[in-house]
Amino acid sequence: ISLKTKDTLVVIHPDTLQIKPFIPAEVYRPSRYIFMDKTGLLHIELPDARRKRYLVKFFEADKTPLFDIKEVSEEILLLDKSNFLREGWYFFELYEDNKLKEKNRFFIARDF
Repeated sequence: ISLKTKDTLVVIHPDTLQIKPFIPAEVYRPSRYIFMDKTGLLHIELPDARRKRYLVKFFEADKTPLFDIKEVSEEILLLDKSNFLREGWYFFELYEDNKLKEKNRFFIARDF
């Protein structure tokens, strides 16, 4: 069992084992389609945007809907961070031809 799982097995008594489930740490990986640059612009870079139908939905940190871009027809679209209400994490869902292609998040930093 110990070789087939990442869970931790603890011997409590000679005839009793305790299983502690493995909970992986969440690792953030930036999207290759939607990301922030150093100047505060949100890049939406979609290959084949002229041939395929893309939809992007943006959400607040608590998953409440913020706004949608219903049809992205340009391969590179830049949005200013002033389109978002505050600094912090925002979530998005990217759909390609009405199928979910990616779910991820991005961070908008505060200006000083």
